[in-house]
Amino acid sequence: MKTTSKLNRFLIPASLLLTVVGFGMIIFMLTVTDEKAKQLPIGPWVFICLFCSAAISTALLVMLFLKHITIDENSVSVKYLFRKKLEYSFEEITGYNEYENFSSTGNYMTFHFKTNDDKIHMFSTLEFRNYSQISSMISQKTTIMNIGKFHNLLKGVSILLIVMAIIGTLIIFKLSSNGS
Repeated sequence: MKTTSKLNRFLIPASLLLTVVGFGMIIFMLTVTDEKAKQLPIGPWVFICLFCSAAISTALLVMLFLKHITIDENSVSVKYLFRKKLEYSFEEITGYNEYENFSSTGNYMTFHFKTNDDKIHMFSTLEFRNYSQISSMISQKTTIMNIGKFHNLLKGVSILLIVMAIIGTLIIFKLSSNGS
C-alpha cells in the first residue's frame, strides 16, 4: 500500500502572503521620501525591520522545508521543494523519535527520523493532514532513538539573521542618505 503526505491547505497561501506583506513593507520603506523618513523616530524603523525579517524568514523556511513524503512497503521517499528526491529503504532509516510540542495555538506533534547518511527529516501535525498515518508506518518498521528536538534550529536562525542584516542595511542606507 502506497501512502503520500497531504499538505495542510494553509501552508502555501500563508507563506505567499507573508512574502508579499514583507516585500510590500520593504518597497513602502524604500519609496518614502527622505524628509519623511528622517522625521520618524527609530522605533518604527526597528519595527519594520523586525516585522519584515520575521515575515520573509518564515516564508523562506516554509519553502525550504516544504516536502512531499511517499511511503510504500519497502521505502520512504522525501521530495523537498527545491532539492532532489531522496529515497530510503527502511533498512537505511536508523531510528525515529516523536515529540509533543506546545504553542499558543495548541499542542502539536513532530516526528523526526534519521537515515544512515546522517540526515534528519522532520514533519509535524501542522504540516500534514495525515500525520498519524505516515508516522505510524515509519515507526512500525524502525526503532526509536534519541534525536535532538532542535536539530534544524541553526538553519532557521541563520536565515533570520541574514534577512535581518539585509533589511537593516537597507534601513540604515535609507536613513543615512541626504537626498543627494
